[in-house]
Amino acid sequence: MNKKLIQRSIIFFLLVLILISFGCTGVHKDQKTKDIPKGDYKVAEDYLTKYIEKQMKKKKVVGLSIVVVEGTEVIYKKGFGYADKKNKIPVTTETIFRVGSISKVFTVTGAMQLHEQGRFDIDKPLKNYIPNFFLKSRFSEVPVVTPRMIMTHHSGIPSDLFKDMKAMNPPSYEELIESLHSEYYACQPNVILAYSNLAMTILGHAIEKVSGQDFVSYIDSNILAPLDMKNSSFELKSHMEKLYAKGYIGKKEVEQYNTFAVPAGLLYSNADDMGNFIISILNGGEFNGKRILKSETLNEMTKPQNTDIVLDKNTKIGLGWFLISSKLEYAGKVIQHGGDWEDFHAQMTLLPDHNLGIIVMTNSSTGAGVVRKVAVEGLRIFLEAKEGLKPPEEKEEEKLKKVKIDVNKYKEYEGYYAITSGMGAFKFEVINNKLQLSVMKFKLFLVPHPDDWFSVNLSILKIFRMKIKDLGILGFRKFDNHQVLMQKTKDKEYLFAIKVDPEPVSEVWINREGDYEVVNLEEGAELFPGFSEIFKLKVEDGILLLGGAHPLQPISDTEAYLMGYGRNKGDMIRIEEIDGEEYLFYSGFQLKKKK
Repeated sequence: MNKKLIQRSIIFFLLVLILISFGCTGVHKDQKTKDIPKGDYKVAEDYLTKYIEKQMKKKKVVGLSIVVVEGTEVIYKKGFGYADKKNKIPVTTETIFRVGSISKVFTVTGAMQLHEQGRFDIDKPLKNYIPNFFLKSRFSEVPVVTPRMIMTHHSGIPSDLFKDMKAMNPPSYEELIESLHSEYYACQPNVILAYSNLAMTILGHAIEKVSGQDFVSYIDSNILAPLDMKNSSFELKSHMEKLYAKGYIGKKEVEQYNTFAVPAGLLYSNADDMGNFIISILNGGEFNGKRILKSETLNEMTKPQNTDIVLDKNTKIGLGWFLISSKLEYAGKVIQHGGDWEDFHAQMTLLPDHNLGIIVMTNSSTGAGVVRKVAVEGLRIFLEAKEGLKPPEEKEEEKLKKVKIDVNKYKEYEGYYAITSGMGAFKFEVINNKLQLSVMKFKLFLVPHPDDWFSVNLSILKIFRMKIKDLGILGFRKFDNHQVLMQKTKDKEYLFAIKVDPEPVSEVWINREGDYEVVNLEEGAELFPGFSEIFKLKVEDGILLLGGAHPLQPISDTEAYLMGYGRNKGDMIRIEEIDGEEYLFYSGFQLKKKK
């Protein structure tokens, strides 16, 4: 049995989104760091080149492009591997990639330009600018959403509209807004950071309404043109096609697709152009004498906006920018955003206190971790070359002492826990004098350490045990009137999962148990790999689960919501009868029970 494959399956739910959201990836122990003489950029360049080549080989990355900026100058630029492997076309810094969610920074920048002009008040109700904007609410008061809430991912608007995330002919913005009239708010605003592609897309539509231009044209003329980003746009222009990289999942070249979430994730760009954007941010919103933002606006965008949100513990976000230090905390202020599709990944990170920034992009499914590691290492190495500033020496990891505990005292914590950073949940139980987490079909065991912290072991065939180190250590705590599991990594605690207490379901819902299939997928469109596993209703211990793992709370005989707080939580599923047959509706999908 492939141990790595098993572990990856579990970490898909428990880890990937956490690492991306909280910036926990970085320099790993197997990396041999090198002392760089102060002022010697040549040594830094040579080291970084070899480091990238090693990482690409290790992860079988097809192509990668990188630019490092200091102030107003590009100090390192290079392409690696292939933009088109079959035809042996190499990657250069002109090669165009999809930068994924880095797109959101540009969308927020566009909105803040209109805010500067007094045309778009980010603290007024969004409905002032999109009169037709409306979602249903299961709360006593209908939430009032502002553009600022969208920019910080605290709007309560559902995280995604899964049906059209991967689409050939996605709906127009007007059609999208109309379709939301049958959807529900997932959460009250300003409760927890719940990353939302849907909300950021709606912000793009607001830009259209306020500016009187279509979204793509507005960004082209007001951001990309002043920055001389000639090979960038939210649509692939004809002159850009010859520079566009092929995308690869493993070794396989894959067809490209469209998405409804254009403002949230469909910017096409290259490292050269992104370098220009980084220069403008490092220089207070100005590039070659052209200003896209006032410096005071940029300061507002890059200061923490969520310090009063209790459930966001140790997670800082500005307006469109994540303010996460991770491995670079010794360098002071960090602003960054990553971007991920199936086949394209990118990472943009800036150290404003040191006038340094980096963009790394790849066209490989295996490159998600690589772009983030290279971004950290690239900034580390050039910061050392520039100023002689090194990260503090990492202490030798102390072996966690195992302790004996009375497992029975943890029975009060038994139940379902919904992960806050992504679409995951697990069941905690005390079984045979052991503390067990159930994730899908896998069993994980908690190993006790001092101060009520636990490391996590994966059991394979009830014979082998593997410690899942990347999860750090977990601890049961009471937090803001919730029973939670906290995650501790590098001496920082994050909210990992919140306990939910679903009520037993009625016979009506029990009779709906089974597998469901999508009946409204457009011709030629595809689901994301493995996504169809979600379309299952299962009753376990009298509790209704979506996808066999995610607790649902019915609020009527025809409506139930996905329990928990955070990304993809609070989403509603509803039942409608059409021509005498029941259909399940979820995140834009219309589904019918398989017979």
